[in-house]
Amino acid sequence: DLKRRVWLAGFGASGRKAQGVHDPLYARAVVLSDGSQTVAIVALDLIGFFHEDVEEARRRLGWTGPRSYLFLASTHVHSGPDTLGMWGPAPGISGVDRHYRDRVLDAVVELVRELSGRLEEADLAYARTDVEPGGLCRDSRDPVVIDPELDALRLRALKTGAPIATVVRWSCHPEVLWDDNNLVSADYPGEVCGAVEKSAGGAC
Repeated sequence: DLKRRVWLAGFGASGRKAQGVHDPLYARAVVLSDGSQTVAIVALDLIGFFHEDVEEARRRLGWTGPRSYLFLASTHVHSGPDTLGMWGPAPGISGVDRHYRDRVLDAVVELVRELSGRLEEADLAYARTDVEPGGLCRDSRDPVVIDPELDALRLRALKTGAPIATVVRWSCHPEVLWDDNNLVSADYPGEVCGAVEKSAGGAC
């Protein structure tokens, strides 16, 4: 909600005031269960989320025991709101909007509860490959470290074969829109998910 002041995270010692929305941010999730243990993996289009926030989401879900696990990751996008307190209006001033933080937590808990309530038997397929990083990914700092591995997990409904979801893991800094961008964006992870959902069906 740009009626509230939104400070974009990820570059320099202070934030950039958001001027608009390029594309939406999402909490994307998949919930898996073998009948005795349940695992939820949630990816947020944010720069980061603190451990205490993950613990709060686990408490709200009642997932604090050995049979239910919540893994919450951030895409580390550099065009989303400051959720860590490092990119406010000036160095040393937090840009975190607590109302937004609470809204994200509420959305994560609601999403995991919803998905947990509509589990279905699924076929899982896994694949991995190495991607040539040239033209896609670079490291501007020494030592140069690039992880070329791309992993994908595909879930299809066991009875119908209909696509449920695809989980993609690839390590590349989401900074395509760079530091002169003043628009909220999920950067390339959002585009990747959109392309996967269009071609494979289901959620990404």
